[in-house]
Amino acid sequence: MLNGEKQITPNITSVRITELADNKIRIDTEILANDMFKQLNNGQSFAVLSTSEEITVVSDKEISTKTRMRQLDASRFMANPTDKFYNTSEEGGRHRSCGPLPGAKDVVSSVPKKETNIDPLALPNGRYEAASYCQGVLTMFVEQDLFKGTQVGDVMYNHVMRLMMAAAQLDAQGKGGESMTLMGMEKMNEIIGDTLEEHEIEDGKPAKLLSLKCAQFDPLS
Repeated sequence: MLNGEKQITPNITSVRITELADNKIRIDTEILANDMFKQLNNGQSFAVLSTSEEITVVSDKEISTKTRMRQLDASRFMANPTDKFYNTSEEGGRHRSCGPLPGAKDVVSSVPKKETNIDPLALPNGRYEAASYCQGVLTMFVEQDLFKGTQVGDVMYNHVMRLMMAAAQLDAQGKGGESMTLMGMEKMNEIIGDTLEEHEIEDGKPAKLLSLKCAQFDPLS
């Protein structure tokens, strides 16, 4: 159950965060086939989408990103299940940054806190900015032991991928902007600390409010 509503478990397998250096992380995501595709594949599971995103803090004002994506051509597969053709793409670039990697050593954010911000859980302005921010928020959320292997964790994994692909689509349309993935990760890390406890996801608690806000946000609408 999520927010009182029954959820359908999506075909997500895992999101893995690896710290490559004090100023660099990699986010690897893999999605396995749903039940329908598995039946077409003689009941065997296989990957339909995998992504690897590297984020490097260049300075306190700039980050560089590199994303590799490998996605099954669903139309070709459904026409001929023996034809597993994958479209691959790679993109990257430099963006303005709003903060360091969560827990990074000797990297200090130069962005001052806005004391006049009425809503501390407000999303950033701009669809690309909010999408990348929420990607960071939910990535930190689902990496908690409390949600690994659970239905809620699977649902949130699905939203991580949805937001990642939406941000990539906006960027491809020339509607990109300031990448706030790290700021989102830092915000959720600030809220939950080292370990998320069950009482922190009760109704009205910041961790639940922010994660639901990001899960409901549609940057392409």
